[in-house]
Amino acid sequence: MIKRLWEQQKGFCAITGELLIPGSTASLDHIVPRDKGGLTVEGNLQWVLYDVNIAKAALHHDEFVALCRKVVEHATKLETRKVN
Repeated sequence: MIKRLWEQQKGFCAITGELLIPGSTASLDHIVPRDKGGLTVEGNLQWVLYDVNIAKAALHHDEFVALCRKVVEHATKLETRKVN
């Protein structure tokens, strides 16, 4: 199952799209965290960067993506203020 997921993703992070390096930057992530009832089944797993998995922690995939959007929006506002 794990190898099949890797092949489906072609070795790229499901969240950032970056190339993963097995044994180094690759980490298996639960889309719905186990803490929130997520199961260790193929439909609930995805390969991601290790750092992404650490940052995502116990957030659902959609919650993490929404949080990332907020961070980018805020950082963009701060950069715009610096330029003006």
